[in-house]
Amino acid sequence: MADIYDAESLTTVPDSDGARYILALTNLSALANGDCVILDAANTTATQQAVKVSTTTAGEMVVGVATETITSGSVGKVQVYGYHSAVKVDGTTTSVAIGDNLQTGVIANKVAKFEAVTVKPSNGGGPMGTCLATVASGSDTTFAVFIDPR
Repeated sequence: MADIYDAESLTTVPDSDGARYILALTNLSALANGDCVILDAANTTATQQAVKVSTTTAGEMVVGVATETITSGSVGKVQVYGYHSAVKVDGTTTSVAIGDNLQTGVIANKVAKFEAVTVKPSNGGGPMGTCLATVASGSDTTFAVFIDPR
């Protein structure tokens, strides 16, 4: 059984789909299902986790993927672990194959094939998950991912 972490009360709520979620506040922009999100450190407090869409910097530390539409300034569900069927991917320049590790790409809110970078951004992280489908180069779509930020 997975847990939903309520960022306000810091308690867990059982979930039955085998994935893990947090309830996170978005302050800067609305989010949609499949958007890759990073920590919004400027708006995170001791009782509220804030997130924002990934920017155009490859290799940022991923918090998870939005699983629903979340309006700006609202709290919504962000998946931090497990299978997600519709993560937004940038395959416009590089194809992505089953088993490839993924990271934030150079297009906001999308993931791309993990590439080792010489200079990571200040909030740089490792892969955010593993691709479960093949995306041809030149594609800009959604696909299945096993989310496991590390």
